[in-house]
Order: sequence, then structure tokens, then C-alpha cells
Amino acid sequence: MPQGGGDPAVHHRCPGEDVTLTVLETLAPRLAALRYDVPAQDLSIPLKRIPTAPRSGFVMTCVR
Repeated sequence: MPQGGGDPAVHHRCPGEDVTLTVLETLAPRLAALRYDVPAQDLSIPLKRIPTAPRSGFVMTCVR
């Protein structure tokens, strides 16, 4: 676990962990409720590239 583990009062934790968790808890339901279209694109993933990503990126249209 990159931020460390265990009890925050005793063990190392990331200084921004509380803020990050709050942002994720707030935004996750909104992101899950988004509606969008995915146009035709090259979503193949080159395994020789690090870090890898789909060749086209990931394009969304009509985000609502």
C-alpha cells in the first residue's frame, strides 16, 4: 500500500490521504451516474509501452 497501512495515529500515512478519500467518496457516485457515448476508436493496448494506454486514448462524446 503506497500510503502505508495500519492505524494513522501510529503508522505512516500519506499527508493528503484524508482529502483524497473525501474527494473520491464525493465524486465516485457522480462519475458512476455519467452517461456518455464511446465512438469507434482503437482501444488496443500496446504491451511494449510503459505505462501503457489504449492507442486512441479513451474518447467520450455526448457526456451528460
